[in-house]
Amino acid sequence: MNPDAMAARRALIRAYRAYLQAEDDLEHALEHAAAVMPELRQHGLRPIGSPGSRIRRLTDVRSHSVEVLDVMRDKHRRAVMRVSSSSHMTTQAPEPPKALR
Repeated sequence: MNPDAMAARRALIRAYRAYLQAEDDLEHALEHAAAVMPELRQHGLRPIGSPGSRIRRLTDVRSHSVEVLDVMRDKHRRAVMRVSSSSHMTTQAPEPPKALR
């Protein structure tokens, strides 16, 4: 595999693990909050917390991890496409530029 694609894959895996950890941390905090405030569980609300609270911080960390995961997914997809297009181009005759077709 191409070194760029391998690096993109490692970054994607790292971002996915960070997302899973952030999601797990937030879920545990919300379960704890629901144990303290049972009405949260009844309404199915997902609080974001007040500024500076633990729930807000965990919500922000999770949101950031989702954004990073999206970026890494796109970078990995582009790296794989680059590798496949370069291997595809070496096996076929090059196509003329658009202006010459």
